[in-house]
Amino acid sequence: MTFTTHRLRKACARLRDGRAARFALAAAVAIALAVAIALAVAGCGSRDKTQAPNANADSVGKPVKPGDGRKPVTDKPAKAVESTARTAEKPPEPGPLIKISQDKITIRWVEKNVLRMSAAAREVEGQINEVTRTGVFRGFSADLYENGKITSSMTAPKVVVDTTNRVVTATGGVMLKSMERSTLVKAQWMKWYAKEQKVIGNGGVKIKSDAWDLQSAAFVADTGLKTITLKNSAKGLVPE
Repeated sequence: MTFTTHRLRKACARLRDGRAARFALAAAVAIALAVAIALAVAGCGSRDKTQAPNANADSVGKPVKPGDGRKPVTDKPAKAVESTARTAEKPPEPGPLIKISQDKITIRWVEKNVLRMSAAAREVEGQINEVTRTGVFRGFSADLYENGKITSSMTAPKVVVDTTNRVVTATGGVMLKSMERSTLVKAQWMKWYAKEQKVIGNGGVKIKSDAWDLQSAAFVADTGLKTITLKNSAKGLVPE
C-alpha cells in the first residue's frame, strides 16, 4: 500500500510538471508571435514615412506648406481654339447679285436688303474673278439708288465692278445724269462709292444744268448730284 501511494504521488508530480512545461511553451510561442506582429507593423509604418508623397494625388487644389518639397499643382488652362478667333471675325457683306444669261447681262446691287444699283451690260470682258469678286463689263448702263429711290443714271463704255470694296469704276467717257433735276455731268472716268453714296470724276469734266454750264478738271458729288464740288485735280481725291 505504501509503495502504491508513493508511485501515485510521483505520477501526479510528473503530470503537474508536464502541464507546467506545456503552459510555459504556449506562453513563449504567444509572446514570440506578438513580438513578430509588432515588428512587422513597425516596419510598414517606417516604409510609409520614407516613401515620397504623390504630388498629383493629394496636392491638387490644396495649399502646400513651405519646406515640404512639393510643388503646387494647378489646373492647366484649356488651349485656345483657332476657330473661336476666326468665328469672331465678321464675315464679308454680300456684294451685288450678278446674273448672266446668253443674251443679257444684268447686275443688281443690294446692301442690307436695299437696292443700290440695277444695271445692264452688253458683254463681260473675260471672267468674273470669284477671289477678288470683281468683273469687267462693256456697254454699261445703270440706275443708281439712294434710300431705295432712283436718283441718277450712269452710262460708260467700260466699267469695273468691285464688290469687295463696293466701288464701280467707269472709264472711256462717262455720263452721269440726275433723275430729280436736269443736271448732266460728263468726264473721262468716274468712280461711284456705294457705301458713301459719293461720285468722283476726272478728265474734261463738264457740268450742264438749267442754271449753269461749267467745266473743271475734277469733281466730287453725291449720287443724286444735289451737291457738286469742283476740283483742280483728282490726285488723292477720295469721297468725304
